[in-house]
Amino acid sequence: MIRVFTAIMICAAGLFFNRSYALGKFSPTDFSFIDSRIPSKFKITFSCPISFGEGVNYGALLRQSTLFLSLENGIRLQQEKTMSEVRRGEFFPDWFNSVKSFHGWGDGNKIFTNWVAHPTQGSVSSFIFANNDDISQKARFGMNSGYFIAKKRQFAFAVFYSVVFELGPISEASIGNVGLHRGLNRGGQSMEDFVLTPVLGILWSAGEDAVDFYWARNLTHGSIFFKILASLITPTRSLANILAFHLPWYRWSNNLPYD
Repeated sequence: MIRVFTAIMICAAGLFFNRSYALGKFSPTDFSFIDSRIPSKFKITFSCPISFGEGVNYGALLRQSTLFLSLENGIRLQQEKTMSEVRRGEFFPDWFNSVKSFHGWGDGNKIFTNWVAHPTQGSVSSFIFANNDDISQKARFGMNSGYFIAKKRQFAFAVFYSVVFELGPISEASIGNVGLHRGLNRGGQSMEDFVLTPVLGILWSAGEDAVDFYWARNLTHGSIFFKILASLITPTRSLANILAFHLPWYRWSNNLPYD
């Protein structure tokens, strides 16, 4: 019961954190509302585990990624195979044993999971980064160095997010213990997800960039019907926008001199 409650609270925390910011209760970079309540002897310095240099809004990137991570694990908690693992065992030993089960290429998952669901995750995470990266927002789609640099940065974040989703403290390994019982109609931890998710994900996002550049971006200036259509034909970009509490058809690229 404790594990069920903990898993639910972790997922709820991501939504609360991001929603509270959207309502204006939290500042994007000012955490003094927390800092002022912590005695100095208990304060610690936090540093981002990865750095992409200047031009990245790390606060918003963390919030939106946490919300997406919470959303994904919340969906996983609707599955009986996940809940059955949550209800039993011990959190840390099972989590560590799941991580240690990592090996090989094949993970035993269905074709849809590996070739559609995981690449979707990779594309969404790349757009989450793009929404908070000045270099990505200034890059012009096409065969040019600026665009390739932007996609390289997005790919690096998609790799990082994939590792966190698979093996991190709020992950398939910790919530549901994927890989703990390899076989028995259960998938395992393998290189397949770590390769397919970011590689196919960045290709998916580049495809949506092309659709957006040549067609969807112009639709966002039309009626609500065309705006919805633009959202549907660029689904992972739209989800990333929603996670940032933008409208699905929001486009920072509309402000750039593309034409």
